[in-house]
Amino acid sequence: MTAEPTSVTANGRFRFYAANLTIFLLAFVGGLAASRILYEGFFPQLLWLGRPVFALTFAAVFAFALWLIAIHAPSPPRSPAPLLPFALSPLALNLLWLGNPAVNLVESRLIFAAGWWLVVLLAAIAWIRPSRWRWLGVPFVWTAVAPIYFLTMSRAVGRADTFEFQVVIPKLGIVHPTGYPLYLLLAKLFTFLPFGSVAWRINLGTAVFALLALAILYLLLYRLTVNPVTAVLGAVVTGLTVTLWSQAIAAEVYALHALIVMAALFLMAEIGDWR
Repeated sequence: MTAEPTSVTANGRFRFYAANLTIFLLAFVGGLAASRILYEGFFPQLLWLGRPVFALTFAAVFAFALWLIAIHAPSPPRSPAPLLPFALSPLALNLLWLGNPAVNLVESRLIFAAGWWLVVLLAAIAWIRPSRWRWLGVPFVWTAVAPIYFLTMSRAVGRADTFEFQVVIPKLGIVHPTGYPLYLLLAKLFTFLPFGSVAWRINLGTAVFALLALAILYLLLYRLTVNPVTAVLGAVVTGLTVTLWSQAIAAEVYALHALIVMAALFLMAEIGDWR
């Protein structure tokens, strides 16, 4: 009769130690990634981080600090653990580039940032009540997509239709049929911004239209699935597809078209059977 409680206690201890070890190891990987990014990004100022003993020490201190935060954090309402190891699992994505000796600042920073973005998303889902996610997912979508749009957006005059729009919009002229008057009028508003070149301001307006379309797409997906992970990731993946991404960073009408279509679909879903 006494063997069963002992077995239960042993299993509980095993899960406890396994969870804490997993948290520490994942945080250690994140610390290694942070040390390499700092070393490569601030070379040669942080040359000492290139030495294994200092890099490993930095990663260990980083992991220990994150582990302390994890074990002392209040329990989320939907999880029995202070911080689920699952929430830190995206840090393992850094293993995709840590073993590569070649320096690729774009790849390393992108994967590092994406990993932490997923950590924050998973932790927020565990802590925040589901009723608040109707609107809360929009900032997560924008945080993931907007920096990529703005960093890849051209500041110069483009080609073909993009060039035509960038030249005509400031003068409120007429472009090729069908003329696209709505896009011209809305994009004209962005030319009044006090910073950046005129071409960049118009490109920025297109990116804003795309981000608004993704926000409505998130609202639509959340309404249909009531699952914040599905809705957020669905909107982010859509925003980073080559087709939408390429049209969201240049003066083109398709991002505005996507916004109109998303708004129409969302309204139809809200109205329901309107016949």
